[in-house]
Amino acid sequence: PIPAATAPSGTVSVSSVTRTTASYSVSASAGNYTTISSYEWSISPSATISNKTSSSGNFSNLKPNTNYTASCVVKNSAGLTKTISKSFTTTGNAPDITDLSVTEGRTSLTINPTVSYDTNDGFSYYVIQYGPVNGSATTVTQTSPTINNLQPNTSYALNVQVVGTTGRTSDSFGWVGRTTCN
Repeated sequence: PIPAATAPSGTVSVSSVTRTTASYSVSASAGNYTTISSYEWSISPSATISNKTSSSGNFSNLKPNTNYTASCVVKNSAGLTKTISKSFTTTGNAPDITDLSVTEGRTSLTINPTVSYDTNDGFSYYVIQYGPVNGSATTVTQTSPTINNLQPNTSYALNVQVVGTTGRTSDSFGWVGRTTCN
């Protein structure tokens, strides 16, 4: 008697991951007494797949900062299949501060940055470096946009960074102004 055929096995690799593209490949074994007859790729969430029926190719039209699962159904000449999957996350850009307005109070400054975020990214917290113009600086990490306990009628310099939910940090955006007087 001829032993029974076995199902395919293998691993999926995803490489060269960027904000919108990635390369994929499968290394598969057909199983006993068979050969590989086909590959069928899919990706979730949906994206464009090149070479959908080949052992390797590229994904495109991916969204930044997004978790994806690439799957390949490997079929052998005995009609047996194996679905092999690999998860990966696309990269993203840091938040971008395009403008910064500051509301001056007597003992406080309230910052209001205009920030651009990549897909699936948003505000996490501020990193603020501030101090009197001719004095030493203090650095704080906070979710509040207000810095309190400042001296009235004093010139302050600020450097503001925004950290997104994916952990990326914007470039610093500077501001110089004065708290109000009594």
